[in-house]
This record gives sequence, structure tokens and C-alpha cells, in this order.
Amino acid sequence: MSKKPSHKKPGLKDVVRVVGDLFNQVNDVKDRLNALYGAFDLYIEYNKDAEDFPTFIDKKIKEKENDGVRKNEENSTANVG
Repeated sequence: MSKKPSHKKPGLKDVVRVVGDLFNQVNDVKDRLNALYGAFDLYIEYNKDAEDFPTFIDKKIKEKENDGVRKNEENSTANVG
């Protein structure tokens, strides 16, 4: 005597509406990121770090990559022994 759930499948209009909503949300996120990039560029220009900043970023990226390699090596040696 169990009843079947009374859920209907979403129709084409429902799917189109949801996809449209997702598209709008992605565009909102994109716009906010662009505004953030613009503000960050202005901040770098304000601090007159525009020439040194790319070097700093490259250095930090290399440090993170090296940390990742070291962690992988430590994990692989820990698993062996």
C-alpha cells in the first residue's frame, strides 16, 4: 500500500529556465571577478609595484610548486618504508 512519489519530471520550459538562471549567475561571477581584477590592478599601480609584482608572483608560484614536489616525495618515501 505504499504510494508512489508524486514528483513530475521537469519539462523543457523548466530546464530552459534553470539553464538561463545558471547562465546569469555565471555572468554575475564573471563581472565581479573582472571588477576585482580591475581593483587589484589599481592597487598595484597605486603602490607602484607594477614592475616588481610579476617577479614576486613567479617566485611564490615556484615556491608552491617546490613545496608540492617535496610533499609528494615525502609521501612516496613514507609509503615505501
